[in-house]
Amino acid sequence: GYYDNRYWTMWKLPMFGCRSSQEVLREVKECSMSYPGCYVRLAAFDSIKQVQVVSFIVHQPGGVAMTPITAEREMKVWNPVDNKKFETFSYLPPLSDGEIARQVDFIIRNGLAPCLEFAP
Repeated sequence: GYYDNRYWTMWKLPMFGCRSSQEVLREVKECSMSYPGCYVRLAAFDSIKQVQVVSFIVHQPGGVAMTPITAEREMKVWNPVDNKKFETFSYLPPLSDGEIARQVDFIIRNGLAPCLEFAP
């Protein structure tokens, strides 16, 4: 099938050694202000395995409505180890700065590097 999730541009380098969610929130704001017409997503990068572990939208262009296609209200994260198939929940409601900060704290606490990407 067609996969339309591959054309994202990296905003700076992954934030290796990042210790604070506030650092990441500042970068989210800067990226969103620099590219207001683009989606911005936050990814967690595992530098040992050299893979992106998880990502989610932290900014969407104005006038774009993201309507959930299901009644889900939270993202379920499944451990992809030894799993050949896992699903993502693409229609998360917009996250507040506090919710993003909690996700970033989890990413940092687990030794992953936050990384921002943007796409039209």
